[in-house]
Amino acid sequence: MRTERNKDGTSNAWLSREEYRAIPRAADSFEHEIAIRLMGDCGLRVTEVLGVTPSDISRMDDGRHYELEITNGKDTTGSYDGGKQRETWLPVEVEATINRYVQQAGVRDDDP
Repeated sequence: MRTERNKDGTSNAWLSREEYRAIPRAADSFEHEIAIRLMGDCGLRVTEVLGVTPSDISRMDDGRHYELEITNGKDTTGSYDGGKQRETWLPVEVEATINRYVQQAGVRDDDP
């Protein structure tokens, strides 16, 4: 891990790819693994992860990639009721992990 001290006394830290890849594998549950992957691979915030449902996932026009619709995104303007809406790329491996969890746990399309 590389760290850097800022002028205001705070620090930034960066993980290597290998360090990051070890984190989801060390998760103590399927749900935690998915949450870590959504944050690390897709850039979601914690509050956004909590609102993701299977129905938010769609296949892109090329038929090979997936997109995740975020419906409760961070709203810094106060203009959006229930949060800002945005889309982000969803890696095929993350979609497969979510799909496996949905099938095994019997999650419905609108269940977070």
